[in-house]
Amino acid sequence: MNAADDMNLINGDKPEPLLHSSDDESQGSAPADEVGAEDSAAAGEVSSTGQNPPSQALANQPTSSKPVPAARQPKSNLAGLGVDIIEIARMAKAFERVPRMRDRLFTAAEISYAESKAKPITHYALFFAAKEAVLKALGTGLRGIGWTDVEVRHSEHGRPYPHLSGAAKAEAERQGVLSIELSLSYTHQVGVASAVAIREQDQPPRVEKVDAKAELLKQFKQLRSLLDELESGYGEQTEQAVEQEPEEPQL
Repeated sequence: MNAADDMNLINGDKPEPLLHSSDDESQGSAPADEVGAEDSAAAGEVSSTGQNPPSQALANQPTSSKPVPAARQPKSNLAGLGVDIIEIARMAKAFERVPRMRDRLFTAAEISYAESKAKPITHYALFFAAKEAVLKALGTGLRGIGWTDVEVRHSEHGRPYPHLSGAAKAEAERQGVLSIELSLSYTHQVGVASAVAIREQDQPPRVEKVDAKAELLKQFKQLRSLLDELESGYGEQTEQAVEQEPEEPQL
């Protein structure tokens, strides 16, 4: 069983056949000649009422020579955004059907964390949704990436964050992703995860912190230097004025 089978088992999806069986085709579809004849008869009925068939009406409409502009795709400032929702009951049923799925989907650290909680299945469901959301944010899905390549960890304050390894880490580095922000939430029925991948060019410009005391001292030195220059210039002008004073005539 591969990763796609795990996902289908949890989501309850059953793969549909790409082609219908011959029995379905014989019961639900008509030969091409009969279909064409029916279409022609329908077109004739529309014409008999004095109205043009759709194809003729479109042909009689004036055409515009101006090309239709292509829709503009908005440019995202983020590397990717991923959201996933899962029914907790489906995760429980999947575990009952395939008990070894737990060890295949989750790391030892994730299992230890979930089993330490009152309702482990809720946290397993959240971890699964988180992995899906992160892979969606990277835009890869399960192509070449294993479930345990994305591990949900928690900070000392309890904030969840994804830890990437293996193929997931290599893909994030290839895309220039510096970090992935992760948010988890749940009710009694469902678990929800959202992930945002952030690249270096998407981060806001860093504002250097200014030391108020150092800045004040710098301004004081600049002001003191300016005062010294003014005093020096005023002293030189005074000396020149004294030297240039005319001598009083002697009587």
